[in-house]
Amino acid sequence: MLDLDSLAEKRATILNEKQESWSQAVWTPDFQKVSANMSDGEVETLLGSCKSYRQLEAVVRFLVAKAAHSSPYSTLIQEAKKSGLTLADWIAKL
Repeated sequence: MLDLDSLAEKRATILNEKQESWSQAVWTPDFQKVSANMSDGEVETLLGSCKSYRQLEAVVRFLVAKAAHSSPYSTLIQEAKKSGLTLADWIAKL
């Protein structure tokens, strides 16, 4: 099981953002719902691809709306490939 608090702290430190903002982003009901259908590695990749907690919030909103019937991570990868971008670049454009 992932330690979301540690992952949030790590991202906040790396990106020079508030840990509280990242912690709130990973503990929202929507993030919990989305991440429940992802592997630990997929969650870590998603978090690592977001350059701010606001990008994470935007991705989660997208996934809640778009990925109701498929794997959230697969949806992200498909969207990035369709646009010809890396996952991180696609997320930045959201």
